[in-house]
Amino acid sequence: MYTENDFRTYIKNFSCEKEEVEGCMKLLNNVVSIINDDISIVLRGVDFNPKDKKKEKLESILSEMRTVCFLNNKGFQEIKFISAKKNQKEVDISAKIKEKEFFIEVKCLTEEYSRPKEHYVDAYLFDDKKFFRTLDTLVCKNLEQLLQYEKEKRIFTFVFNRAPELQCCNKEYYMLSVKKLYEKYKEDVVHFMFITGYREEDFIYPIIS
Repeated sequence: MYTENDFRTYIKNFSCEKEEVEGCMKLLNNVVSIINDDISIVLRGVDFNPKDKKKEKLESILSEMRTVCFLNNKGFQEIKFISAKKNQKEVDISAKIKEKEFFIEVKCLTEEYSRPKEHYVDAYLFDDKKFFRTLDTLVCKNLEQLLQYEKEKRIFTFVFNRAPELQCCNKEYYMLSVKKLYEKYKEDVVHFMFITGYREEDFIYPIIS
């Protein structure tokens, strides 16, 4: 079983900044409080493996933790990590709200999806077509594990890397893409969830009634 110290040591492989390390530790402890279980259970739930030192793995872990916090803030209860059985794909999280149970697939946008920077104006360019294609590809590649659940219980979640290359101008840009996604996948996915790191820009579409 892994401990809080194991996770702290793991984070330090990626950052020497005390503030960033402590931010990740605070996130872990918040999730432990929400899940109401041991740290070792939470770390197992996010598939923590200290030997996997790829940045994408760290981002995946933090994404699932941030999703738990978002769900809690939105009033979801009984939030749980779901562990996949051997040789079987599984969604990441289950949670309930308004007596409805939902199953949630979480995908993180990392530096791999960064936008080009226009150095002349010191700003990042936003290509809405490319952005949509990126989201579309993630849904297409990761829809299988959601399809085992009833349609009305499915939520696909995008969590955005905190790096500035992935910051869009505002919620309006996210919404344009998610509406197109919804029209394309409305027979398979009932809700899309966007977690950006800026609470005022985080949302679920369509709103759960």
